[in-house]
Amino acid sequence: MKKILSNAILLLCTFSIIVNCSKDDGPSSKALPSITTFTPKSGTVDTEVTITGKNFSTITSENVVKFGNVTAIVTQASETELKTSVPDGASTSKISVTVNGNATTSTDSFTVSAPINLELNKSSLELHTSDMEQLTVSGAGENQVTWSSDDEEVAIVDESGNVKAVGAGTANITVSVDESQASAEIMVEPSVFVTVNLYKTTDYTASIWKNGSITELTDGSSNAYANSIDIYKGDVFISGSELDKESENYIAKYWKNGEVTNLTDNTTNTSLSSIKVYDDDIYVIGYENNDYIFTAKLWKNGSVEDLSDGINTNHTYDLVVDNQNTYIAGEEFTENKTLAKIWVNGVPTILTDGTNYAQANSIFVSGNDLYVAGSDDNIATLWKNGAPTPLTEEDSPSFAYSVFVDGTDVYVGGSAYNEEGKYIATIWKNGVPTDLTDGTINARVNSVFVYDGDVYAVGYENTIVDNEEINVAKLWVNGSPTILAGTDYSTYAVSVVVK
Repeated sequence: MKKILSNAILLLCTFSIIVNCSKDDGPSSKALPSITTFTPKSGTVDTEVTITGKNFSTITSENVVKFGNVTAIVTQASETELKTSVPDGASTSKISVTVNGNATTSTDSFTVSAPINLELNKSSLELHTSDMEQLTVSGAGENQVTWSSDDEEVAIVDESGNVKAVGAGTANITVSVDESQASAEIMVEPSVFVTVNLYKTTDYTASIWKNGSITELTDGSSNAYANSIDIYKGDVFISGSELDKESENYIAKYWKNGEVTNLTDNTTNTSLSSIKVYDDDIYVIGYENNDYIFTAKLWKNGSVEDLSDGINTNHTYDLVVDNQNTYIAGEEFTENKTLAKIWVNGVPTILTDGTNYAQANSIFVSGNDLYVAGSDDNIATLWKNGAPTPLTEEDSPSFAYSVFVDGTDVYVGGSAYNEEGKYIATIWKNGVPTDLTDGTINARVNSVFVYDGDVYAVGYENTIVDNEEINVAKLWVNGSPTILAGTDYSTYAVSVVVK
């Protein structure tokens, strides 16, 4: 009996050992890892890869990740996600994960791309406002590149690497593919832009002067005039008009970087006087002649609005757009009188009482103050918020054609009559005049602009050529003159912008 009991106990112990050994022999099927997916599907060495699946170890060192036969370092681990990077020496292959001896392999292969080393053809560019130059990139292969600027107030770039200088300053243009980048420093100096009209033959040619070079906008076959100028995002906008000889009507038009847009056809006689671009909207003012009654007009992106009713002649001369508000300077003729007039968002205000000849030629907004330059009874006058200040004495004829405000300083450009019967090109700063010419021959300032403390003025000074008096377009910088288009024929400058 004891022998039988002893054998039974021995048999039970043996069975227990066998069962226990079978439990410890090899990993449990419940712990098998699996890979669901990984992202990205391709990349260069050191590209971070996220592996998604299940039954991973939360201890990074217990997860062995390989790209083919090359082991990668696991940087983060959870039961369902591993983060690693493509190891040096890896090639296109499947990804495997081993946890506590249990291995799983991805269905798809990870594509190891050749390293991208981008290079630009130039590390820096020196430009002036409105200049363009193309940067080219190498090392991108078939990859799509992305271009960007870190300061679009200075320079912008398109998808082909064409860089446009927008305003003075420094910007960096960067081209990138994934994590690979290359940059070029763009240094932009301000440009001086002047509209100049050239009487080369029997007709005027509209043109623009930029930093010493003249570009003609029309071919000189019929009278054409370039009036005001504006610079927006590096683009150059010029307003003007050109005579259609067949109808003998002027066609209102503007140029953007030399490309012309007509706002009227030859069935009306219309001229444009000023142009401004604000928030990508193009504003232009001018006037249309209908049986010798001029109607003031405002165009916005080609749509026209009448500013006057066509009963009395109205002229518009200058335009400012500020915070979507439009400010326009001009004049109205009524009962043989002329009135200095402004429009704010289309609403007219008369600045003078009609007892004298008066006109408003220029307008400027500074903060909450509205400045207007013009003349009243042949006296150069500055209006501030409607209050007039004459710039010369009553017995001294003068005219104001432009106003510019720089901080607390107010500059007015125009002309003043001297004792010899000549007009002197003059700038008034805070009411104090500075003569730009000696008064021996007629001259005047049509436009004034202040940039970085320097005072730019343009207009003309007459000279004698072959016993004939002609206009000579001039630019004065802090009083120092420059002839803009020679002295072979009559020329005059209308508007100046520095940006």
